[in-house]
Amino acid sequence: MLRKELAGHFGLTVVWLLVITVFNLDWRLNLIWFWLGGLAGTFLLDLERLLYREPLLLKPQRSPFRNIIFQLILLVVCFYVITSNASFLGKGLVMAMSLSLLKDEIDHPQAFFWPIKADLSLYQQKLVIVAMILVFLILSLLLV
Repeated sequence: MLRKELAGHFGLTVVWLLVITVFNLDWRLNLIWFWLGGLAGTFLLDLERLLYREPLLLKPQRSPFRNIIFQLILLVVCFYVITSNASFLGKGLVMAMSLSLLKDEIDHPQAFFWPIKADLSLYQQKLVIVAMILVFLILSLLLV
């Protein structure tokens, strides 16, 4: 199960990195750092899943990183890193983390809204997911 999720995250990130690369042919050496950051960011959030597995088995609970509040904070951090930082490693890292969260949110939407006390209908959850996708696309356009 974990391998399938990792492969899905990796494939989606590679496609996103390729699209950004095609539209930015003038990065040259910075492109390597962007790809390294993107690949690292893909698996960074998945590392916390290992802490909740059998060998370490920290108290099984809901992930503090896989919820809508963390995703909103991460999108703000993405905007900050993209607009005020020259590090292509950092840009790739935070954007890949955000993309990984988006994929998980699309696959399991009900698991992301647990911190919100109000009951959101499926339609409202879909609206939030579409809004998050649009914000991610706008942030990706800032990279181009």
